Amino acid sequence: MKNAFDKIHCFVGLFDILGFSNLINTHQLDKVADLYSKVKKYFEEMLNDANSLCNREIVKFYNFSDSFLVHTKNKDDIDFQALLVACDALFLGFNEAAQNDNIAIRGAITSGEIIAVEGIVIGQPIIEAFRKEKQQEWIGCWISDQCLNKDQLKEYINDKSIVEYVIPLKDGVVKHWHAFNWVKSIAHKYKIEKRNFDFESREIMAEINFFKSEPQEWDVKRKHENTITFIKEVTTSEFLDEYRKRKYESRK
Repeated sequence: MKNAFDKIHCFVGLFDILGFSNLINTHQLDKVADLYSKVKKYFEEMLNDANSLCNREIVKFYNFSDSFLVHTKNKDDIDFQALLVACDALFLGFNEAAQNDNIAIRGAITSGEIIAVEGIVIGQPIIEAFRKEKQQEWIGCWISDQCLNKDQLKEYINDKSIVEYVIPLKDGVVKHWHAFNWVKSIAHKYKIEKRNFDFESREIMAEINFFKSEPQEWDVKRKHENTITFIKEVTTSEFLDEYRKRKYESRK
């Protein structure tokens, strides 16, 4: 008798830790495990908060070695917002970890049909997310075009959570795609913790820890340069005006 596996239409996010192999090779394993567990705990706490606010489990996540896989239970706007909370958690968590170690994170978000049951998590969106994640040459997150319709996308672009940007790709293709604006997450955390609602771009840049260490390899240097170009793009006055708003309102 064949097993009948329920399929779900959902959002999928796949993220890799940049610099993980070097971390393993140059540090004691206990220290790496401690760093990893702190980021994982921060991530789990933010996801639990998001799930609690909605009174249901919206986002599931799995991690193995240097990879984090997350997916929602459905494909609606609330699920997408929850997935962006997961993105917030990962980028903020790894930004904190990068104060002492030269690591970063890169990911991709897709949508479609998957099977996620009894430890089995498979589907075309996972393969697409893996492919898109590997194509990028920066610290960032590529959002696939089919995730949102035009009206939804416009809303996220207006509040600067998503930006249209020429994502640097390894194959050199020059085209505008959609990217998660993790710099907004850094700015929001800064203004809440510092109670500073009149910050400038230099203050946000100072909060970003991914560039604390001088890269020793050209491919890392190229990723850093590409990321700094993005940061400059999303810390212009137009973006800062949105980041400085006193209320961080969720969409209704």
